[in-house]
Amino acid sequence: MTASDPAPAFSLVVSVAEYWVFAGKSSVSAARELKVSEAQGCGYYPLMDSRLAIAGSVKPRKWKTLHSETVYRTPIFDLERRRASHPRRGERDFYVLSATDWINIIPLTRDRRVVMVRQFRHGIADLTLEVPGGMVDLTDESPMHAARREMIEETGYDSGTILALGKVHPNPAIESNVCHSFFARDVTLGKKPAELGAEETGVELVPLADIKGMIKSGEIMHALTIAAFSFFHLYNPPPRRR
Repeated sequence: MTASDPAPAFSLVVSVAEYWVFAGKSSVSAARELKVSEAQGCGYYPLMDSRLAIAGSVKPRKWKTLHSETVYRTPIFDLERRRASHPRRGERDFYVLSATDWINIIPLTRDRRVVMVRQFRHGIADLTLEVPGGMVDLTDESPMHAARREMIEETGYDSGTILALGKVHPNPAIESNVCHSFFARDVTLGKKPAELGAEETGVELVPLADIKGMIKSGEIMHALTIAAFSFFHLYNPPPRRR
């Protein structure tokens, strides 16, 4: 394709750095390859802001909520009906699950084992392996306070050093809340886990080195647990092999 040729109706272009990161290469090696491609005249044409661009695309616009009402209440979430308007799409009703914010926490022992919980989850009618987590209660001073409380209640382990890792929207299509992830360093067992109503749980110590393989194999499938480990990996990358 020459400079005079017409552009295709839909063209998808990414920055070289973004492409090679997804292809398994670091941004550093991507930069090297970019220099090589420029020197060899391979025809790389960066777009403005090096972002994904689709020719002819329309910038999305926000919906404006006109009013909302709670149509059903439960102990863990409310179902809201929201009437919203859009400049191109008119007015429609949308249904949103309104819940308090959630938290989860990665407790790590001094010998680098993760304190995890195997718990029966009614949504899938099966057991899952996950890190301690739960809701931010009205009595909690902060999400970090809630994370520490849940860790102690579910596992009996505690730590004097708790760090915030990040936060995600669990399911922004239908949920309005946020899940905050934390890391507890050098946890120690203080007391027996509390018996929490109908929760059926068991505590397991899992070597940190095994977590990646357990996610890959599907033994760990809890999305918010995987999100927490993603944050943890970003801030605590494994040592480079020599």
